[in-house]
Amino acid sequence: MLAAKVTTRSGGHNLGRYMLRRLMFLPVGIFIVITGAFALISLIPSNPAVAIAGNLATPGKLQAIDRRLGLNRTWPVQYVHYLNGIVHGSLGNSYYTGNSVLSDIGTYLPSTIELVVLSLVVTVILGVILGWLSANTEGRRGNIVLRIIVGLTQSIPDFLLGLTLILVLFSWLHVVGAPIGQTSPIGPSPRDITGAALFDSAITLNGPAFTAALDHAILPVLSLGIIGSAYFARATRSALFRSSNSSGSRSSFPTCACPRLLM
Repeated sequence: MLAAKVTTRSGGHNLGRYMLRRLMFLPVGIFIVITGAFALISLIPSNPAVAIAGNLATPGKLQAIDRRLGLNRTWPVQYVHYLNGIVHGSLGNSYYTGNSVLSDIGTYLPSTIELVVLSLVVTVILGVILGWLSANTEGRRGNIVLRIIVGLTQSIPDFLLGLTLILVLFSWLHVVGAPIGQTSPIGPSPRDITGAALFDSAITLNGPAFTAALDHAILPVLSLGIIGSAYFARATRSALFRSSNSSGSRSSFPTCACPRLLM
């Protein structure tokens, strides 16, 4: 018992030191990411002024855009200005909307969080079910099909899956809403409270708007959920095999390891 207590304390101490080291490295990691992003954007052979004004823009207009964006400065000066803006919480203004970048991010952040949460739910449920089926059909013909499905979901590009779902579910079967946003411009819309259509329609008890928002959320949620489910499927399958090979669980694995318990 004393040895167990000593081991527990030692393990907790090591975990605390590990977390402390990670936290100490966090500012360094953020600095590396910021510097790397700036370097990649600066090294890309492109002309932002031409991308904004178009190929028919006059040289004077292009030079004016360069001066406005600070692109006529040297890279070190641009980098210092970039870091200064980040430190003071300013990411500049959008050339297209005229709003600050932070304001635009805040506008779309609630809907993005809503999409991420719903996609994560689909990812976990689908991944656990596929992993459980794969583990329980080991050695059978159906396992080959499941492995092919998991392999495809892990290897297929997300944009290709999204286009395929649009083609099948929207263009052919007409079972989901058009991929044009959170709601249709001519359909019922919730009162804008947070910017997340499903959440806003739910808290305002707007049933038609909730149904319309859910109809338009199916395509992006399925696309992201299917792509991420492969990792949960492989993790679930590995966990079930480790559980089945542990002492005292060999005979109970196929019956007790159901997806509900895993969730």
